[in-house]
Amino acid sequence: MEEKWVCSVQIWKEVFDRFDREAKKIEINEIYSIDEDAKETLQEKIKRMLVTEASQQEM
Repeated sequence: MEEKWVCSVQIWKEVFDRFDREAKKIEINEIYSIDEDAKETLQEKIKRMLVTEASQQEM
């Protein structure tokens, strides 16, 4: 039997609201249903996203 994986990615971002000129925090939820072959690729993507976000916060 093929094993299925479900992965939820939760990302918090600050966005600028152009109407009231204040920064807002938004939450992005993405749920992936993936098979065994795609599991490693998704884990690498998540790591890249976290590294990219961390490097942007340092600026």
